[in-house]
Amino acid sequence: VCFVVFFLMIRRPPRSTLFPYTTLFRSSIQNVLLKAREQISLIAIIEMVLTALFSLALGTVLTRRILTLKQVSENVAAGDLSGRVEVKGKDEIAVVGNAFNAMLDKLNVSATVQQRYQEELEALNNSLEVRVARRTAELQSSNVALKTVMAELKAEKEEQRDLIEKQTLTQGQLLQSEKMASLGQL
Repeated sequence: VCFVVFFLMIRRPPRSTLFPYTTLFRSSIQNVLLKAREQISLIAIIEMVLTALFSLALGTVLTRRILTLKQVSENVAAGDLSGRVEVKGKDEIAVVGNAFNAMLDKLNVSATVQQRYQEELEALNNSLEVRVARRTAELQSSNVALKTVMAELKAEKEEQRDLIEKQTLTQGQLLQSEKMASLGQL
């Protein structure tokens, strides 16, 4: 901004008619101002080119680090928790990289704990299945034994019923023969 204001001020020197000798020096002053203007323009162009190059270099460095962080985060999203962000410096991107690496460390610990719990759960499930199978076999065995006992009890009950019927029949016959014997004695 200052350069533009200065450039506009020296572009046309004011014309004064009060001093006639100013026209003599005007051409030499204009030559000096023209050379100064050219040098200032050259310096401004060089500054702009250097600023653009510095901005490009800084942008490339920052963009590369951000792209690296993006790539590692995409790998994590795909399930790869082994990647890490390379941290250089102490700027904001380095702070984010450190935080990202710390998060990955915690995720790895959580994944390890989860895997261990999953294995323990699977072992318990297998153990439970074995115990259920063993207990089911025991219950089936007991059920078979109970059915056998029930069949034996049923057969014994039938046998006892038959015996009771025979006993009742025999008692009836005995009673009849006693009656007959009593009648025979009379």
